[in-house]
Amino acid sequence: MAPTGLSAAELEARLGCRLPERSDDGKARNAALMADTWSARTPTSLVAYESSGRVAIIADRETGETLAERLGDGVDCTLLIPRGGAGDAADDPAASADAGTRRHIHATIAGVTGYLGQFRIRGRVGDEEIDVAPSLLTAHKPFDIVLDLSEPAHIAFQVLPPGYYAPGTDAQALERALAEIPDLVGEFEKPRYFRYDPDICAHGASGIGGCTRCIDACPTVAIASAGDRIEVNPYLCQGGGSCATACPSGAITYAFPLVGDLLASLRTVLAGYRDCGGRDPRVLFHDGEFGRAWLAEHAEALAENVIPCEVEEIGSVGMDTWLSLLAYGATDVSLLLCASTPAAVRAELEAQRGFAQAILEGMGHGARGVRLLEGGDAAAVMQALQAAPGGDALEPATFAPQNEKRTNIRLAVEHLYEQAAQAPQAAPLPAGAPFGELRVDAESCTLCMACVGVCPTSALSDGGAEPKLGFVEWNCVQCGLCERACPEDAIERNPRFVYEARLRRDMRVLNEDAPFHCVGCGKPFATTRVIERMRDKLAGHWMFQKPEAVKRLEMCEDCRVKDMFKDGGGLLDGFEDR
Repeated sequence: MAPTGLSAAELEARLGCRLPERSDDGKARNAALMADTWSARTPTSLVAYESSGRVAIIADRETGETLAERLGDGVDCTLLIPRGGAGDAADDPAASADAGTRRHIHATIAGVTGYLGQFRIRGRVGDEEIDVAPSLLTAHKPFDIVLDLSEPAHIAFQVLPPGYYAPGTDAQALERALAEIPDLVGEFEKPRYFRYDPDICAHGASGIGGCTRCIDACPTVAIASAGDRIEVNPYLCQGGGSCATACPSGAITYAFPLVGDLLASLRTVLAGYRDCGGRDPRVLFHDGEFGRAWLAEHAEALAENVIPCEVEEIGSVGMDTWLSLLAYGATDVSLLLCASTPAAVRAELEAQRGFAQAILEGMGHGARGVRLLEGGDAAAVMQALQAAPGGDALEPATFAPQNEKRTNIRLAVEHLYEQAAQAPQAAPLPAGAPFGELRVDAESCTLCMACVGVCPTSALSDGGAEPKLGFVEWNCVQCGLCERACPEDAIERNPRFVYEARLRRDMRVLNEDAPFHCVGCGKPFATTRVIERMRDKLAGHWMFQKPEAVKRLEMCEDCRVKDMFKDGGGLLDGFEDR
């Protein structure tokens, strides 16, 4: 038996339930989980909110008054009564304040933005927008909390900002809001869930748009474009993690916990499980809300070779984690979804699962794989987790987990490839995959190197003194920046995964041409194809009808200037005949 770091009671408290150990697998699982104290996790910084309890209730007068009474004196309620609502007698089309014990503001509301402690509300006067809060009407202070009964709500994110409640016609959601709002007074902290490295971000370059996967995958709309890079609002971010899962380069990483810490912990558990006699381990990821409650309800019926792992949000666990766990000896990896899993998170997890499955199937490991399970259908989940494992047992990997996404994927795939049933050089991947090659039309490409200038990961390189376009496939994240930057439309992406290490990491030449030497000084300054195209395109131009003018196309910049001023005649070539 492995030495224990936790008692059975402490393990039960951590999991939120008692896992049975009726079989050798159950005993091995509990022993392995008790041996893992999770004490080596790297701490992240904190994000602080401050709320004084200033609540904006957006509703008609009667409804708003009732809700304010129910919230009580612990919060300071202001009613924002939309124009045209019941009891609206305001003449001012923007806003007015009623005298009385509770503030009333009548306004045509144009929008609500912000988060707990910092909500701004805009109103509309004709075609002009004005500030309702903060403004003179609110003593120039923002609102801390918003209870919005509008239909539709003014914020429609898949995951609403902290402090914003939009229950609509859902009576239970309204009751939850009324129960939670009085507690949102004071100072609050949450983890800063992400890290961002702009140096390897593929969002844009030189004003050209590239990857937007993190923006598309974020259910809280916390990520926005900021030119060639992105900005993440830490106050809107609620740790969904799908941005890190989606990011092809690893520019955004999840920090609660870091992937290296998570993998180190699970590698220890899997090793302990095997050492204690457990067989065919399966890893089940679940979140700390729905998933913890689901596990507590179904623990007794759960197959005893299933190792549960609680994470902050299910969307934070991506391909690098899945593949690494399979390399460390897990039979398969499952993610428990629930009805409230945001659509953007679901879509990204499904896309990433498709990429991972194609990589596994390409080398004959498709029977292992990754599954997305709907927690609402407990019977189907149990059936999936009790099914016979696929594939033969593999020798567990020994590589140390890293905090770099693509390194973990590379190490995991290399280990799995060594034990693959089939050994192709490469396998095709679905569109949008973060791995692949570039195909260049050599007839169209002029080797202008615009693609090299925008590549964020050094996948493309020039040949220095030689007109040559080099490519390292492993560095390519298929962001499309090179494709969009190419003036000749000569580049096409081809998503695939290359298993053969040399082909994946070695530089290969996509296109090359003979250098063109200046007819004046002999210095190489362009490619032969570029000069030929310039001659062809300018053949009919009136300024290039004389041999002297055409000859200057074949000169470097220095020689061209000298020739233009030679004998004072160079500047007028072509004009005297007009």
